Amino acid sequence: MHGRTLLHTLKPGDLVGELSFMDDEPRYGTLLASGPTKVLCLSRADFETLVETEPRVVYKVMRTIMRVAHRVQRKISWQLQDLQTYVYRTGAKA
Repeated sequence: MHGRTLLHTLKPGDLVGELSFMDDEPRYGTLLASGPTKVLCLSRADFETLVETEPRVVYKVMRTIMRVAHRVQRKISWQLQDLQTYVYRTGAKA
C-alpha cells in the first residue's frame, strides 16, 4: 500500500458506498481488493427500488451507517482525550 493509508478492512457481507447514496455527495476513498472479491454494484435507482421492496436491506443499510458513525465518533473521542492529556501534561494553552 505504498503511499496509501488503510482506513478499514471489509468483511464478507459488508456494505460500502451507502453514505454517498444517502447524502448525494461524492465518495472520498478508493477501495482496493486484497484478494478474490465479488462485488455487487447498484445504480441509485436500483438501490432505491431495493430499499422500497426489501425491508431487510433498509435495516442492513441503517446498521452499517450507524457503525460508521460510531466508529468515527469513537475515533474523535480518543483523539480529543489524547489532546486533553497532552495539554494537561505540557501545560499548553488550548
